[in-house]
This record gives sequence, structure tokens and C-alpha cells, in this order.
Amino acid sequence: MEQKNLKKWEIAFGEHIILVTNWWDWDMTGSADLYVDGQHLDQNNEMLPDAKKPMLKCEGFSESIQSIEVFVAGAFSVKISVLVNGESIHCDCLLYTSPSPRDQRGSRMPAWALK
Repeated sequence: MEQKNLKKWEIAFGEHIILVTNWWDWDMTGSADLYVDGQHLDQNNEMLPDAKKPMLKCEGFSESIQSIEVFVAGAFSVKISVLVNGESIHCDCLLYTSPSPRDQRGSRMPAWALK
């Protein structure tokens, strides 16, 4: 099956390589997958993830990786945040926070994101 709109994040953590992939198609199919050192650890086919819950996770991979949690936000422009052992090791910028030339009142960050 062709994986349209495929996006990959490769993150080094110590001696390990964490790979997160995400693809989707207009017919509402897709998948998010978690790999460490080429080993497939988790998959999720939800098309509308809850940004407050990990979309992908794994526990007990190795001594140095006790837990991995991947949080996903966005629909057409997917952004991820990766936590290993509860510590953030990767975080895509989720929102454009600089003032727009159209709006000199300040940040465009929504109030809920500032909490």
C-alpha cells in the first residue's frame, strides 16, 4: 500500500535511534508507527488523535529506555512531541507564536495553550 503524505521523524537518544512515521490519505486511512533501532513497537490508526494522550507508546524497551510516549497534534500538518522516561527529547513547534504583521496586538497563541 502506498503511504501518501508520509512524514518521518528520526531522533537520536543515546545509542538508540527512535523513528516515528505518520501517513494519511484523503479516504481517511493512515497510520502512525513507532520504531526503535528498526524494531516496530507500536501502531495507531486513529485519524483524529487526542493531543492530551500519547498516540504511540512503549514501556520497558531497554535499560536506558524505560518508556516512550509520542503525542501528536494537527491534521494536515502533523506535529509530534516525544518523551523518553518522562523527559521531552523532541518537540515540533505546534503553533506560530510570533506577532503577525496583520495583528500587532501580540502573540497569536490561543489562551488555552498558555495554561
